[in-house]
Amino acid sequence: MSCRYLFIILFSFLIQNTGIGQSPRAKHCIYVIGNIADIHHKETYGAHLRQLVESNRQARAIIFNGDFINPEKPFKQEYEGIYTLLDQLKDLPVRIIFIPGDRDWDDNGLNGLEMVQLLEDLVNNGHYLNVEWPIKNGCPGPELITIAEDLKIIAINTQWWNHRYKKPTPETAICGIASDDAFFEEIEDMVEENVMGNLVIAGHFPMSSNGKYGGKFPLKDWLFPIPVLSSMKTAFRQNIGHIYETVNERFEPFKEGMLDLFADHFSLIYTSGHERNIEIIKDDHNVFINSGAPEVGGYVAKTRKTSF
Repeated sequence: MSCRYLFIILFSFLIQNTGIGQSPRAKHCIYVIGNIADIHHKETYGAHLRQLVESNRQARAIIFNGDFINPEKPFKQEYEGIYTLLDQLKDLPVRIIFIPGDRDWDDNGLNGLEMVQLLEDLVNNGHYLNVEWPIKNGCPGPELITIAEDLKIIAINTQWWNHRYKKPTPETAICGIASDDAFFEEIEDMVEENVMGNLVIAGHFPMSSNGKYGGKFPLKDWLFPIPVLSSMKTAFRQNIGHIYETVNERFEPFKEGMLDLFADHFSLIYTSGHERNIEIIKDDHNVFINSGAPEVGGYVAKTRKTSF
């Protein structure tokens, strides 16, 4: 996503370098890209992204926000595609941050933990000096990343809450934090300690979305191909949800806890992937950015909170 669009909306939330009568100018720029598994020509895409970053002196980081691979395709082909993309971005003076999504966890499957740990090893073993996978071993996070003195990122692994099968717990002793209570205590402390600067929280699943995973559907989904059955299916996705929807019983309690955290603070920016669209939502005093359409976008509704 172009920071030209992002910072027109968010200039009041990020540090400015302006005087009276001047247009706002961003001091920092972060590129957020979800669903890179959907990029068909990664070498070309990476080359264009490199040109964009090199032309922007404010560029500080690229966040690849989950769904790095398509589990329906050969695994070797998919992880080599990650390398192809990173080969175009190596040696850039920005930090490249990987935050996994549900497809990286074996598409919510039985071998999800093993899959995401293997991807972590493969990304780390690529020996790209500007690449990092901050949340280790399938843990939930949060992990604080200092980009600049006045710009911090808190990375969270949203799939830890959504995953139905084996994952780190307090009993496994893999993670320093592996429970809801410990997570919320830690992230609240992180926000309180860093809220005076520019703070970005990044996770794969959206906390607010006007796409299909967020419960918004076009009229045709209610009527076609069979009106009554289509309406029942769409109503289920909107109110109960499959494992991919943000209203599903595993993820929704976590989402509500996070929204309560946002409601207690000002000027927080939450970035996500998952939805195959690009949207910016201003909700009260905070901003939610979904950037999950690197090439082709899907349906997204427009509401009174929609800024882009």
